[in-house]
Amino acid sequence: MAADLAGQILAEQRRELQVDNSPDDALDAAAHEFGQILNRIDTVAGDVTGVVMGLPSPVERGSGRVVTNSILPGWIDHRPAQEL
Repeated sequence: MAADLAGQILAEQRRELQVDNSPDDALDAAAHEFGQILNRIDTVAGDVTGVVMGLPSPVERGSGRVVTNSILPGWIDHRPAQEL
């Protein structure tokens, strides 16, 4: 989803992934969807002021590293924000 600073939704897009996908596959898909949304609203990444990513796992605040994950164990030790 993309919204302006007033909270007005500019575009929405949804893509379902298999829960056992690798972190690299999921992050590549997220990057692709991000690019698609930017194209739909006719803007570039440099104009974006913030991005939100949700993970069903604790993330270590200082390093951004996934520290434990009983749902998707393949994500442990990944740094999704940095990798994305």
